[in-house]
Amino acid sequence: MLAGPGSGKTHSFLERIRELTANRGVSFEEICYITFIREIANAFRADYDDRFGVQAAGGGTPRISTLHSFACSLIRNQGFRHGYDGDLYFLNVTEKNDDGATIFLEDLLSEVNFGGIWTVTQLRNLLKEIKTAWRDDVDPRGLPDPAARITELTLQFSRVYRLADWDYTVPLAHRLLREGGELPSWVARLKHFMVDEYQDFNAAEQSFLQTLTGRADSV
Repeated sequence: MLAGPGSGKTHSFLERIRELTANRGVSFEEICYITFIREIANAFRADYDDRFGVQAAGGGTPRISTLHSFACSLIRNQGFRHGYDGDLYFLNVTEKNDDGATIFLEDLLSEVNFGGIWTVTQLRNLLKEIKTAWRDDVDPRGLPDPAARITELTLQFSRVYRLADWDYTVPLAHRLLREGGELPSWVARLKHFMVDEYQDFNAAEQSFLQTLTGRADSV
């Protein structure tokens, strides 16, 4: 559905929730609203509370979140399967003004003695290319060296540091979904999805959504 501001998108989503819960026997906890940025998720949550706050008391609530928040929660639950366990941190490892990212890059650089990468700036620029591949739903380990080798080294360091780059969260969460295994109960119970601002999702996010909603009763 293409809909501009003020054309009734939010009203339609809320009506859909009302129809599912009031007339089709669907519990609120089976419904998931996903969007692109936190501000939109918060605005929808406020609209939902205005509409259903009293009616939904004791009956649970839909899951309302950004896709990245959803992915991060899934990784916290299931990431142990790939060495991401315990306390986890999510950041943009190429962010210039982040002390944690700078320390990570400096430590990573100490292990990079190939491919003509000698400085943090060179490493940061190469990692930006790797992050672009993740966003484009491409595995950068298939890229020519040094990108492929540095991707693997970056992932090894990430597991040791218990962190995931912001652009790797969706590919990792998608991989966890594709591998099967027992899903967390909060994921397994979701049967009805509403995706808002779909045009803003990149290729990796769209692919993740396709897998996530593949078993749904409605999208």
